[in-house]
Amino acid sequence: MKAGKDARIFMDILMSFHNKRKRQLLAVLKKIHDMAPSILCKGKCQRACGPISEAVLPLELERVRTFLRDPTFKFASADSIKGVKDGKVDCDTCPLLSPTGACSVHDVRPLICRLWGVVDDPFMRCPYGCAGALMSNAEARHLWELVSQLDQQYGAQQ
Repeated sequence: MKAGKDARIFMDILMSFHNKRKRQLLAVLKKIHDMAPSILCKGKCQRACGPISEAVLPLELERVRTFLRDPTFKFASADSIKGVKDGKVDCDTCPLLSPTGACSVHDVRPLICRLWGVVDDPFMRCPYGCAGALMSNAEARHLWELVSQLDQQYGAQQ
């Protein structure tokens, strides 16, 4: 019996350490996310919200899942692309958009969502003229690299 009790105690300690480390990584992720400039959004670009699953790193997904309290949540995948219509990608929108088109996880949204409209690049500029400070591609890549490095630490912990 003692061996079983010791094993449970060990597992409890291990889980406590794992959860503390995850909280630390999520706190650092928030700080990196907060480095992206904000944008004065007009709320017209919901068609750009999806599919993004390939651009969301596991640690970012964990942050969204923690916020939603839903450990099984997944973003729309490239499989949801229906084709190209009128020169634009026709795809399912992000499942986190509210009926009014607002992001329901705005405070914990992934980096790719935060970069939309604030990177000085034709593919990332808001087509509706939403204003905000712009960052260069190099600055955006630097943020992406920071989040990727943090995500690698998260993956190593799993």
